[in-house]
Amino acid sequence: MRALRSAGTIRSNLTKILIGALVPMAFLGAWQGMLTYQDSRKLVSERLRASAWGIAERERDPFIIARHSLQMVAKLDVVKRMGPDCDQLMTDARNGATGITNFVRTDRTGAVRCSGIPYRPGATLAQNPVWQRAARASSFVLGGRQIGEISRLPVVLVFLPLFDQQGAFDGTVSAGINLDRLARTLKSRQRALGGTIALVDRQGRVVLTEGPSQFAAIPTAAAGLQEPQTLRSRDGRHWTFVAAPMFDRDLLVVYAEPRSNFANAALSRIWLILALPLLAGVLSLAGIWFATQRYLLNWFPRLHTLAEHIAEERPITDQDDLAAAPTEIADIADDLQETARKLSLSRAALQRALETQKSLTRELNHRVRNNIQIIVSLLTMQSEKAKAEPVREILDQARARVSAIGLVHRYMYDQEEDGLGAVAAAQLMFDLCGQIRTSGRRSTELELQIDADAHCRVTFDHAVPLVLFALEAITAAAQGTHRVNVALHSQDHVCRLEVADDLPGAGTPHGDCELLGALAEQMGGHFGSEQTATGTTTWLEFAPG
Repeated sequence: MRALRSAGTIRSNLTKILIGALVPMAFLGAWQGMLTYQDSRKLVSERLRASAWGIAERERDPFIIARHSLQMVAKLDVVKRMGPDCDQLMTDARNGATGITNFVRTDRTGAVRCSGIPYRPGATLAQNPVWQRAARASSFVLGGRQIGEISRLPVVLVFLPLFDQQGAFDGTVSAGINLDRLARTLKSRQRALGGTIALVDRQGRVVLTEGPSQFAAIPTAAAGLQEPQTLRSRDGRHWTFVAAPMFDRDLLVVYAEPRSNFANAALSRIWLILALPLLAGVLSLAGIWFATQRYLLNWFPRLHTLAEHIAEERPITDQDDLAAAPTEIADIADDLQETARKLSLSRAALQRALETQKSLTRELNHRVRNNIQIIVSLLTMQSEKAKAEPVREILDQARARVSAIGLVHRYMYDQEEDGLGAVAAAQLMFDLCGQIRTSGRRSTELELQIDADAHCRVTFDHAVPLVLFALEAITAAAQGTHRVNVALHSQDHVCRLEVADDLPGAGTPHGDCELLGALAEQMGGHFGSEQTATGTTTWLEFAPG
């Protein structure tokens, strides 16, 4: 019964109720605090986002100029052919582009063929990782912070891959954006805003930083396009930032401010809003808990002791122990004691009825055995008086079948007190074969060999068809031989009965196939016949009981 107690104790359930009573107060306080926090966070987030987008709009010009300039020069034949006027064209483009240090044309091997700044012969960008990415790309490729191969200045390179008429890679045109100039303009914006400004590439690497703290990397920069993110600077300070695109999503502007600017005040208000109602609720519920413990829970162990005495049929002592309990609990105790009295009367009446039933069952079984014995005697007498041999055979067969049923009934009567509900099939076969040896007219001439293990057991419902099947098979097998082998074994939860003669060439099952089939079906099994060099075997397979 203890396994059914899945609802917990009253004390634990009461604790859950008290805790549940605190939930609405805690929820309301948390809800008010979260509204305050979210409003403050939303305002600061909008201010951060406006600052980030303002910086991006202001500092985006060099990248826009680089994009349009590269698209323009890539369409010019002199740049495509890398002719003698290509250097001058690159120089003119550089002079007219604000914030651009240089324009460069490379061939498909990475060798520099045109440049707005004089370059040494043999200069190449083939080892530049950004150029290598551009060689595999189909559109603009933006690199990180590096020192220009020709200008020797800190730059961010923008590459545009070129293709010939057959669609094969034909080199690149690139522009170097001056980071020194970009740093100066970002510095002025940082002083006006007061936070930290950083340029970050798509991998989260920091290209340029202006502000009181430096960041090693900002891997969540792309997520800052959607909502504010937090990170930690190299000096251990915590920051909240948002991002805005500078050059598509390949380069982002990150604007960050210390998290304490807006989080601490909101959090302190949350604790104040939560603490007061929770404290009042806890004090109220503590009083409820004390009263419940004093006037309710302390009485349940005594009720439990009373119930144990009743369940174990032990005498009930201290019947007035629960007299001082609350009325409801005292009534439960009175009901339990009344139930105990009625149970005692019911047990006595049930015991008397059980003894009467056992006596009637014994008498009924005794009479059934006597009736079976009378039927066997009558069949024996009629068989001895019969003059025709077929009539004698039929009467002997009927007597044998009734005797087999009587054998099963004897087992049932003998094992009634054990309450097993099953019988060992091996012992049943031994007794049946012994009965066959002593009952038939050819019993002195018949040799029965039995090989049976004790692992196979059958219920009494299956015992009758089993002995009738064995009797039918043994009787039929003995018609043409003086030796019959009976085997009963069990393996893999299947019992197998075999009845074999020593007459090779018969090839048909022993006995009436229709009767054998009906008996096998009644047991939920199946039977068959096998012809071997030594004789015919009739077998029955069934599940043990």
